[in-house]
Amino acid sequence: MDIESIQSNAEIQALLRQQGIDPSQLPEPPAGKQGPPPMGPPPDMMETTQMGSLLSSLSEMDEDTASSIQDFGEKVAESIRSGTFDAEALAESAPEELIQLAEEQGIDLSEALAELFTQAQQMKDSMGYGHPQGPPPPPPMNEDETQQAEELLMAIQSEDDETA
Repeated sequence: MDIESIQSNAEIQALLRQQGIDPSQLPEPPAGKQGPPPMGPPPDMMETTQMGSLLSSLSEMDEDTASSIQDFGEKVAESIRSGTFDAEALAESAPEELIQLAEEQGIDLSEALAELFTQAQQMKDSMGYGHPQGPPPPPPMNEDETQQAEELLMAIQSEDDETA
């Protein structure tokens, strides 16, 4: 059995038992921490930020307007990445339709852009990007975890050798 063929939790547990490891003795993952976190902004960001509420009506706009606003969004994203972000200057260069929409909804566009920038920076910082050394390494395994991982790896390799 190679690692790619393992398809269920039951198969993993069976493999562990073959190696003399009792799966029930392994620590449970923390509740709600099944798998990696989803990528991108939180799903409710479109409703909770000023810019999100403006952009939530993008699908209702004609194609040319939506396209010009999307182009503006790319310009904003590039200014954040390049470090040249200036909320006031960007608000002044926004498409007229976006400026009008912001006024209709009582949203200060430069304030909404500044909020967007702050959230982008917080997400970037929380993920470790932008720091010279990158995200922090995972914590080291304790001695028991290391031994269990080595035993599991040896078991998988020996099964690969037997099937080869």
